[in-house]
Amino acid sequence: MGNPSQPVRWPREQAAHLLARAGFGATPDQVEASAQAGLFPTVENLLRVGSDEDLFPPEDSFADKAPYSAALKEIAGLRNDPEAQRQARRRLRIMENSALADLRAWWLQRLRHSPHPLREKMTLFWHGHFATSVEKTRSVYLLWRQNELFRMHALGNFGELARAIPSDPAMMRYLDIAGSSKEHPNENFAREVMELFLLGEGHYTEEDIREAARAFAGWRINPASQMAAPVQRKMDDGEKKLFGQVGRFGATDAVDVILSRPQCAPFIAGKVWKFFAGRDPTPRTLGRLAERFRASRFDTSRLLRAVFLEEEFYSPAVMGTQIKSPVEWLVGAAIRLEEPISGSPAELAALDALGQKLFQPPNVRGWEGGKSWMSVSAFLSRCNLAYSLFLTGGGQKSRLFPEEVRKSPEAVVASTEQRLFPMRVSSSAHAKLVDFAKAHSFPADEKTVRELLRFAMTLPEFQLT
Repeated sequence: MGNPSQPVRWPREQAAHLLARAGFGATPDQVEASAQAGLFPTVENLLRVGSDEDLFPPEDSFADKAPYSAALKEIAGLRNDPEAQRQARRRLRIMENSALADLRAWWLQRLRHSPHPLREKMTLFWHGHFATSVEKTRSVYLLWRQNELFRMHALGNFGELARAIPSDPAMMRYLDIAGSSKEHPNENFAREVMELFLLGEGHYTEEDIREAARAFAGWRINPASQMAAPVQRKMDDGEKKLFGQVGRFGATDAVDVILSRPQCAPFIAGKVWKFFAGRDPTPRTLGRLAERFRASRFDTSRLLRAVFLEEEFYSPAVMGTQIKSPVEWLVGAAIRLEEPISGSPAELAALDALGQKLFQPPNVRGWEGGKSWMSVSAFLSRCNLAYSLFLTGGGQKSRLFPEEVRKSPEAVVASTEQRLFPMRVSSSAHAKLVDFAKAHSFPADEKTVRELLRFAMTLPEFQLT
């Protein structure tokens, strides 16, 4: 799309669209800066990431494995005292619940405040793609490590991430591969790797599943270190036939064979496109994306660059049509209102009420997304939460609007639309905002500004990005 050697200004709406989809939204000043810079520099800036660990140090409650390992050891030592063991398990649950709240708060702050929003957006994507829930893993420490794994590979090589998944302790627990052995290989895990993670449904045989299960068998989690390691006596080092290839495949070899299948590149490219575009790509677009992804040997940054430079990404069918996920809604509202997020109990409860609990996707397929986010009750919850989270006290919202903007209903409405909506609102929505503003006193004081923002955030357009 366009000429990368010409970083000329591009339409503001397209800049706002990209910043909303590749991250979680932007302030009017950030949108204007991207519009002035041009499409190609903006895309390159999104893909250019650095370290931000010093800004988001992990809490000991979830990053220190020692208390968790000690609790497991205590429980194991009480096997002859059922009541004492029950009490020890209860203490462990309380500790884990507190750690989970801390972990969710830590990531929510990072989603809001990271200087590298695309990396966090892709970390969220991988969390839904390689879905793993605390309900099954029962270890907040392992989920934190998995989250860091996703972040490390978020914009890197997909093949490296795929090879790491079979020995990721959180995944091993979630899909029961920690108990897989050459005598009893876990075929369910092998099936999910092919169907959900790498190829898509129907692109494998039952024989492929059985042979891959043998290759994945034999890994165990060390209780003390909470690290995964192969146990030779549990592994199957025999010859295997996988997708017509024969060899003494181990876990990494099996992933490499699956990655080489022709369906892998279009499957992943299609999922990434749909996550950012909100709809399936046209066959032509998918073909281009898959070919570039395959040619780059699964370089995720190159795939994303192709997505964000694709003409279809800026088509009317894509722009302003995607229903925001609860995380996108919450983080995006905070960004547009220039409010911080602390990961408070109220913020975490809001995500729970809206149906997206971080580290607790509903099943191995992750969140369905799309229209599933927007029931009548969910819409009403968003309207109520917008007010309770962002518009009841706190910072002065009138600071977002220069004094000259607040002199007339038309001016303050135009500024409100520019701040809250990446796309232009419909003529009917604009008329509603103007009529609402005219019912208040002007120049607009703090109360009028808050009420106008509240009303704008109840419009259906605010639920879209």
